[in-house]
Amino acid sequence: RKEKERKAILEEAARREVERKEKERKLKLEADRRAKEEAKRRALAEKERQRKAQELRERQQREREERLLREREEAERRAAEEARRVVEEERRAAAEEEHRRAHHRPWHCNVPLMHVINGHCRRVAHKNPAYDLKSLIHHMMQ
Repeated sequence: RKEKERKAILEEAARREVERKEKERKLKLEADRRAKEEAKRRALAEKERQRKAQELRERQQREREERLLREREEAERRAAEEARRVVEEERRAAAEEEHRRAHHRPWHCNVPLMHVINGHCRRVAHKNPAYDLKSLIHHMMQ
C-alpha cells in the first residue's frame, strides 16, 4: 500500500511538474507574444512619429516659402508704388515748373504795351492776360 501511495505521490508530482512546465511555456509564449506586439506597436509609433515630423518639416518649408513669396511680392508692390509716386511727383513738379515759366509775369511785363516790345511778355500776355489788350490798345490809340 505504501508503494501505491508513493507511486501516486510521484505521479502527482510528475503531473504537477508537467503542469508547471506547461504553465511556464504558456507564460513564456504569452510574454513573447506581448513583446512582439509591444515591438510592433513601438515600430508603428516610431513610424508615425517620423511621418508627423516629416509633415511638420514640409509644412514649415511651405510656410517659409509662402512667407518669402509674400515678402517678395510686398517688396515688389512697395517698389512699384514708390516708383509710381516718384514718377507722379516728377510729372507734377515738371508741370508746375512749366506752368510757372509760362505764367510767371515779371514786373516789367506789367508796363503797358511791353508785350509789343518783349517776346516773353507777349507770350505771357497771350497765355495769362492781366488786362484786356484790345480795349487797352483801343484807349491808347484814341
